[in-house]
Amino acid sequence: MSQTRAQLISDLVQALNFAGTSDAPATGLFCGAADEVALATNSTARLTVDGSGRVLIGTSTAQTFPTESAFQLAGNSFATSSIRQTRFESGSSGPSIIFAHARGTEASPTILSNGDELGKIRFYAHDGTDFASNGAEIRADVDGTPGENDTPARLVFSTTADGANTFTERMRIDSSGDVGVGTSSPTSRLHVDDAVSTITLESDASNDVQVRFQQGSTFVGAVGYDHSEGCVYLNRFGNATQGLVVDNSGNVGIGTTSPAQLLHIEGSNGGANIRVQSRAFFGGQFSNHFAVIGSAVRVDTGETTGMVSTETSSGNGRPSAIRFGAGEIEFHSAASSTAGAAFDSERVRIDSSGRVGIATTSPNFTLDANGEVGITEGQRLSWHDGSGGRSASIFGGSGDVLVFANTSSNTERMRIDSSGRVLIGTTTEGSGNADNLTIADSGHSGITIRSGTSSNGSIYFSDATSGGGEYDGYVEYEHDNQRLNLGTAGNTRLRIDSSGQLLINAGSAFGPDNELLQISRSGGGALAFARDDTSIGTGNVMGLISWYGNDSDGTFDQIGSIRLIASANHSNTSKPTTLIFATTQVDGTSTTDRFRIDNIGRIDHFSSDGNGYDLHHAETGGSDVAFQLKNGATGLEDGTNVMQILADGDVENANNRYTQISDIKFKENIVDASSQWEDLKAIRVVNFNFKAEKNWGTHRQIGVIAQEIETVSPGLICQRREENGEEYKSVAYSVLHMKAVKALQEAMDRIETLEAKVAALEAQ
Repeated sequence: MSQTRAQLISDLVQALNFAGTSDAPATGLFCGAADEVALATNSTARLTVDGSGRVLIGTSTAQTFPTESAFQLAGNSFATSSIRQTRFESGSSGPSIIFAHARGTEASPTILSNGDELGKIRFYAHDGTDFASNGAEIRADVDGTPGENDTPARLVFSTTADGANTFTERMRIDSSGDVGVGTSSPTSRLHVDDAVSTITLESDASNDVQVRFQQGSTFVGAVGYDHSEGCVYLNRFGNATQGLVVDNSGNVGIGTTSPAQLLHIEGSNGGANIRVQSRAFFGGQFSNHFAVIGSAVRVDTGETTGMVSTETSSGNGRPSAIRFGAGEIEFHSAASSTAGAAFDSERVRIDSSGRVGIATTSPNFTLDANGEVGITEGQRLSWHDGSGGRSASIFGGSGDVLVFANTSSNTERMRIDSSGRVLIGTTTEGSGNADNLTIADSGHSGITIRSGTSSNGSIYFSDATSGGGEYDGYVEYEHDNQRLNLGTAGNTRLRIDSSGQLLINAGSAFGPDNELLQISRSGGGALAFARDDTSIGTGNVMGLISWYGNDSDGTFDQIGSIRLIASANHSNTSKPTTLIFATTQVDGTSTTDRFRIDNIGRIDHFSSDGNGYDLHHAETGGSDVAFQLKNGATGLEDGTNVMQILADGDVENANNRYTQISDIKFKENIVDASSQWEDLKAIRVVNFNFKAEKNWGTHRQIGVIAQEIETVSPGLICQRREENGEEYKSVAYSVLHMKAVKALQEAMDRIETLEAKVAALEAQ
């Protein structure tokens, strides 16, 4: 009898269920959830294929990674979270993991391009939320142009730095086998590129550390560290003897593993020659078997002298030599250039005191030349700063000019030209041929005049050798009074005294010491500013007074100013101006305009956005306005009237709102206020007029009496003082309003209670 489709499916499910039930078999294949197929053993799902086609082993729930995964393995131990591959065959091959990539489609794959990925292995860690934190990566890329049976490739190793979530390449092996660490373009078999590049070789104390060099299979040299000798060494050609060593003290040994000096050369059979030879006619050789150590000469043969000499290519003569004696150095040369001539004449000597003798064997000075010292034109006599840099020099220029220079760059400071004129800071004379002294500099130029403590130093301007014209003009400094005078027509016109005060037409200060500028003149002193322009436009500055402050960086910054600007274009009949005051705010570094008096007398707060206040003026507020606050306009006369105080003392604002800071973040020790019922009942509200002499208006007022309030609630009373010293009391109405709110709440509670009682009675 034929089976129905449902029966066939039921039989198939039963056949796949090796034990347990169809929906949760102990062992078998079952549907774990919608669109899922699972395989279970021992009543536990072991493998799940979910609705997205992902294969899950050890879990039925896919984890979220930065990139989606078609295969996921999860477990809680090494045995349940590891993959092992085993291959059994007679050959030498082992198991493999293969990554393959092609462009195109599965049905029609195409070749890759340079830089395309071949595959990668990534490592992730759970960050407490998910597995979206990048850890490390090993990636294979195409490294060149691929072709048939030709896929050049590189391996790239990347890690993630602490605090980051992106991979950073650390090392790569390119298609040629070059290894780059810190570089993506290695140019050698091992290329390390970093701000601090270090390669560390480590071994135990019983073994050497070596970098070895081989030619094929033949050892040709090594650089290493010998733990037993405590030195770095260099040897070559497989010689067991270390050719060059550097010990722990920094001493260098050639031919010895125990250098006793900074440079210690030890040859076989007592020889320690250093030979310097070129392909030119002359070479050079150290003779007498000595070694140079630091700044001294050590003679190993027991001799009292050593010598460095040149040698002819044929070896038949030594035309020059340096001889080292007991604390002396001698320089010799041959008397002729004849082939085979030997050095026989001493030319220069440095004695044991450091004195240099030229053409003398007994120098008496630091430099003692027995003969004329000539300096070729263009060359110089120089002084040095002790560290090798030139500090000053004198040299002769073309055209009978003597030049004086200093600094390491030989900057010319002064010259005496062929006419005897002295030029300082310039190489040409001044505007006239009579300029006997010319001082010039791209920056500052100056002359110092030194005199006695009770004398004067002066510069005079004269047109005569005697009489009134001899000292018509002068600049004079009085050392005893410590003041500087400037005179014309034989009279002092300007004086700077010892306190720094500038006195104009005043013999002595007539005001406080902090008045640095004082002007005296018959008819009154004056200080005037003028702008000499034929065309003055809106915003042009007509005059400026500035204040500066010296802060910690040692520079002066403008911190305040008063300036007069043109408020409109000027003409012969109209010159409107505005006076502006600027200050610097806390934490500010530059001035900001704060206050102005405009061309019609308005006094405004001034800011770049046009916000500010405008004191009463008939054109803007009317005759009954004493003070206005406007906002939101370039010119205050066009702004929005925010608040104004009328002449009778009333305050008006645009939105009928008054606020007081009441944010809970500013408050503490918060408790419910006590009852204000009795206090408010005791307060008397009265009508009144202010006394006529106060001139506070004649209209009828409503309010309270401060002295009466003080008996009920003293905290509401403020003590004030008039300009004449008379004291008076005022009431904090804002606090009184809050007491009224509390009493109103109490009244509402009472009303609600009474309403409830009335409702209950009515219900009866």
